[in-house]
Amino acid sequence: LDGRERDFPVPRYETGPIGISHAQTIGSRLWPDGRRDRGPVIQTGFGHFVNVQRLMHKLPPLGNSIIQMETGPRQVLATETTVNSNELNHIQSVLDRAARENISVALLLSPHYFPQWAYEKYPDVKTCGGGWQKYCVHNTNVCAVIEKYLRIVVPRFAGHPALHSFILTNEPARDNGGECPVRRREWPQWLAREYGTVERLNAACRTGYASFADVPMAGKGKQTQELFAAFCRFNRGKFADWHRWMADVIHSLAPSVPVHAKVMIDYAMNKDNGSFASVDPVAITRLSQFGGNDAHDYYPPFGGFWGHNWWQWAHRWWWDEAGYDLLRSVKDVPVFNSENHIQPDRSMATYIPGEQTYATLWQNAVHGQSTTTIWTWERFHDPKGKHEFCGLMLDRPECLEAWAHAALDLSRLADKLAPIQNLPPQVLVLHSTTDIGLNGSRTFASVYRAAAFLGQALGVVTEDMLADCATASALPRPFDSARVLLVPHVNLAQLPLRTREGLERFKEKGGRVIEVEIGSERKMHRDFVAQSADWKLADVPLARDAKGLPAFGVETRGYRTETKSYLTLCNQFVEPLEVRLEADGGDLITGRKVPSVFTLKPLEVKFVVLPRK
Repeated sequence: LDGRERDFPVPRYETGPIGISHAQTIGSRLWPDGRRDRGPVIQTGFGHFVNVQRLMHKLPPLGNSIIQMETGPRQVLATETTVNSNELNHIQSVLDRAARENISVALLLSPHYFPQWAYEKYPDVKTCGGGWQKYCVHNTNVCAVIEKYLRIVVPRFAGHPALHSFILTNEPARDNGGECPVRRREWPQWLAREYGTVERLNAACRTGYASFADVPMAGKGKQTQELFAAFCRFNRGKFADWHRWMADVIHSLAPSVPVHAKVMIDYAMNKDNGSFASVDPVAITRLSQFGGNDAHDYYPPFGGFWGHNWWQWAHRWWWDEAGYDLLRSVKDVPVFNSENHIQPDRSMATYIPGEQTYATLWQNAVHGQSTTTIWTWERFHDPKGKHEFCGLMLDRPECLEAWAHAALDLSRLADKLAPIQNLPPQVLVLHSTTDIGLNGSRTFASVYRAAAFLGQALGVVTEDMLADCATASALPRPFDSARVLLVPHVNLAQLPLRTREGLERFKEKGGRVIEVEIGSERKMHRDFVAQSADWKLADVPLARDAKGLPAFGVETRGYRTETKSYLTLCNQFVEPLEVRLEADGGDLITGRKVPSVFTLKPLEVKFVVLPRK
């Protein structure tokens, strides 16, 4: 206001059809000078209940353009023969107001809200369950009820200009050992297809079963980790098939409307949570048009920091980013975190700096997030701080300000960020179900963190993705662009046969496979830097330390044009770090000059443009 700082023109999203191009959502934009165009729109917003629907008009002035709302079979199917028109009319009214306010609406279909009348009519649907779904998803009566619901809701709203996408499920998960008659019947059949003979199964899984029918599902009897990994692949595949069925029903009614699921991506990559054994982010992303997820990035001491040798990090950044890198490695589509947990529930008593909100949203975008709705536009004043809405964004003015700045900056810099979001992965990290079962998730997380500071675009791949390489005529994404695959400490002989064949195929095509000995992350990083001289990595701008090496703790991604270099930087370390650039430049976020040597504070973000040398 006093003229000391430069102002920037920010485009505003305008209601209309969205498109998808690589990691970008493409939408209509209105610039302050009256110019209109279509281009990348990074949509930030909030969920998930009545408050954000009522107050959505407050979002656009702060750079935001999307909300999430939900409905479900219980809300729509009042009885077996009657429809709740009030619920449909309410959704219609929200979409109509959103269109006027230039807001997109992601509609969560919440099939877990199963009608009570259906439970009473079909008591057998409760033979198994898990997570939010308290019924057997493979039961034909369950599917009939859900399909009836979808055939009412989808055609009603599919053509609305404010509809962004349909979200198939909320935090999907299945129990590991429920008495599911469908899974119990199909489990031996799957084993027979996977291993051919029971002798091969016994050799691969260190077991001694007489027949496939004798093999218990996970949780039923003592099992080796290899057999548990096999069950995970089977169980995940069955659950993904159910999601694919829903997507097919929707697309038979609305072929052009994107779908995705709210996969708890960090939990799906960690054995300690039930979704690890039941949700396959790879299979679900392949049937989706967005890399859908639900993830969290917390400030210490939340999120299990202390006691896990993670004291050096300013926030819990790695699982969000590794999850996004996995989704982007699977399919060249944008990431949509439709339940972005930045502040923990019930965190009223603890200060959280605004810099963590900004850094989280910025780094999410760097790793391919084009759309997000934050949990949640609610506040609740509980003196004991036990309500789940205590301590969220609306209770934190500093974080609200940072959120608005991030939304505005991402909106105006979306075009220049797009090449970073689209960088083809150069370095891959294997996320192995077998390794996680044997060694836990810390080995993967340590290798990922050590590799994150090489300045190169990372990819994350799974055993099944490697298996796809074995028979493909040409290497599929992301192996077609990658130079090296980092394998966290695991006995390669314990990996599934087709995964090992995929590894050999990757090497035959010129890729390097590095079996990583787990040590300190700083040492692993130094080793990677030394080895990478022979990896033929892409020429990208870097932030270096005093020794001229890529700075450990400063995450960078960048690209070059004919005359300029663009580089984003974020200090993920808990202390300030001195960094060196190849030339003086300017920060596109603040408009200020950036010297070639400067100190980056913890959680500080810069987007620097430099003259190319």
